[in-house]
Amino acid sequence: MKKHTVATLALCLLSIAVFAQPGKNRIKTLEKNVSFLADDKLEGRRAGSKGEKLASDFISTAFKKHKLQPLGVDGGFLQPFEINDGLAVEGNSFLKTGNSVLVLHEDFFPMP
Repeated sequence: MKKHTVATLALCLLSIAVFAQPGKNRIKTLEKNVSFLADDKLEGRRAGSKGEKLASDFISTAFKKHKLQPLGVDGGFLQPFEINDGLAVEGNSFLKTGNSVLVLHEDFFPMP
């Protein structure tokens, strides 16, 4: 497992901040935020990617602008947590074909 920093529930909280604005500005701001966060340049915001960093910076900046109270690490909005990105191979992994049981890391190598 890898440790990454991600703004949890950020879009939901960002939406709350947006809806505190009056009238048509809400829709424009929400469209702008969603368009940025869904943009291909964010590379799907995969943990550890440049896109994740861009998204978390964008969200943190919006939180500061709306004067939300930072409760993350070092007085910020981000909190580290561990994720399993699908690359972990458990010791009990096995592959059987017919009557043969293949040996992990000798006969077969699991790929994500």
